Amino acid sequence: MKFFLFALLLITYCSVFSQEDYLVTFEGDTLTGKINFRRENVFDLASIKTSNGRKEFRSYQTRSAKKGEKIYLPLVYQNRNVFGEVISNDIIGRFYVMAEGGNQFRDEILVKRDKSTMSFTSLGLRKRLAAFLSDCPFVVKKLEKKEIQASDIETVISIYKEQCSNQSSLLKAQVETDNELFEFAQLIIDIQQKLDADQDIPKYMIDALRRTEIQGLENKIDKLLSQLDN
Repeated sequence: MKFFLFALLLITYCSVFSQEDYLVTFEGDTLTGKINFRRENVFDLASIKTSNGRKEFRSYQTRSAKKGEKIYLPLVYQNRNVFGEVISNDIIGRFYVMAEGGNQFRDEILVKRDKSTMSFTSLGLRKRLAAFLSDCPFVVKKLEKKEIQASDIETVISIYKEQCSNQSSLLKAQVETDNELFEFAQLIIDIQQKLDADQDIPKYMIDALRRTEIQGLENKIDKLLSQLDN
């Protein structure tokens, strides 16, 4: 009987928890509460109201978030750190992002594994999609011959995955390095702004700096860490 009650309690807890909004921080902490998103300057912000008060996170300070039935992931799009509402997340991800000046996820974009992105709008779609998928001549040829419709993106992604998934992975290492450099630059900018304002550097920024491993910058990172520790 006790085991049955414990199991029932566990099932109930998991069911309730799965329905709650949540945000997973860059450090891996999971916060539950009411979430709202907004676009501000060059960053998207997530505001979550928890039992301990309201907290705000820039997209790159998170790993994922859930609001209602939707999942959100941090992305880099048009040199901005944004949240993307997941439509599908295969070899080519489909996401909605917030339009400029708004807080609704409406603009669809495509994201490849090499982090390159494309706005999925009807204007010039066939040519733009062919250029975006230029690493896969098989798909490009079918688009140019109109054997597949550019608007049928699910079919396009399926063929791309079948024919060219190995090709796309060849660039992954280099692009990941480029993305790390971009994220590192954003982190340094944030730290410098806080130093200029005589503000304390948050622990998550210092921890993120400690985890940074970029060849050729090890000594500079160590020197910066030693200055922050003093």
